Amino acid sequence: MKLLLIVLILAALLFLYFTKKEKMLSQLEIVANYLFIATINQNVMALFTVGFFFLQSPSAKTMYWALVVVRLVISPIIILLFLQVYLQSNTIRKAKSLISYITLFVVIDGIMHATGLLVLDAWHWWWSVPKWLFILVSSILFMKFFRHSFIHKEEPHESRTYIK
Repeated sequence: MKLLLIVLILAALLFLYFTKKEKMLSQLEIVANYLFIATINQNVMALFTVGFFFLQSPSAKTMYWALVVVRLVISPIIILLFLQVYLQSNTIRKAKSLISYITLFVVIDGIMHATGLLVLDAWHWWWSVPKWLFILVSSILFMKFFRHSFIHKEEPHESRTYIK
């Protein structure tokens, strides 16, 4: 029950953030990026933890569902916030925000390990760094690909020759 309350409060705060703040991501981009991030987050977590037998599943069902909520709701929403910050930043701030969000996710992984939500055999903080670096960089690349392919198509230029 507490987890549901936390998720609802987080969702309401994020809804207010995305409605009041100047939008850099359209609604279509938010949905597409969310689906991509949730998929890649789940697959990378499965590859790193279950595939290499590092994970010990939580015994209680509430802990299991809390892990699902963290993987499929909270982490993708935080990454969407990162993409919003990334689009509004210059080069130096982009690097700083990438480092700060990786640090945030490493701290979240540490808290999940300490509370027993995600118990990994001999977990160390440096295991989370490449995982979250991969997820954040792939999210940036997907956002750029999606924007270039579907949102901001290039207009034909007069100096180029086109075959009709």
